[in-house]
Amino acid sequence: MFTWLGKNPLKSWLRPPSTPTRAVEIELRADGEAAWTPATIVSDRPMVQLVAELVAVNASDAKVLLVSARLRKPATEGLVRVHDPDGGTAATRVLEPFASARASVFFFVPLAPPPAGTNVVADVGVLDQFGNTHWLEKVRFRGRALDECDYF
Repeated sequence: MFTWLGKNPLKSWLRPPSTPTRAVEIELRADGEAAWTPATIVSDRPMVQLVAELVAVNASDAKVLLVSARLRKPATEGLVRVHDPDGGTAATRVLEPFASARASVFFFVPLAPPPAGTNVVADVGVLDQFGNTHWLEKVRFRGRALDECDYF
């Protein structure tokens, strides 16, 4: 009936609600760190594990779920986990509007371990359920020995 006017009112009712584009702000934790450790060898290629401790702040009025993590260069997908506020086990959970939470990101990158004492610099992104990647640029991952790490 309304299509002869060039508009279909049902299309506006079926359209999904607008999604926030700058829903989450990410920063390194003040007491946290970013570190790399030699991890393993896969298909005769050495792997390095990169780990960063972050704070995620939901700056929108919508609930946000942090889905995964990314490195810009080398382009790699990673895992993100949001810590339980009660200090229990860490898991993926919804960030309520205007709330903050501790988070950790983990990457396994196929590169030869750099010499001891050197830093690896990379851009870290966290992906939300809306498909937005929130970038933290030039994160400096400090080299650590396996026996110094407390996140294994």
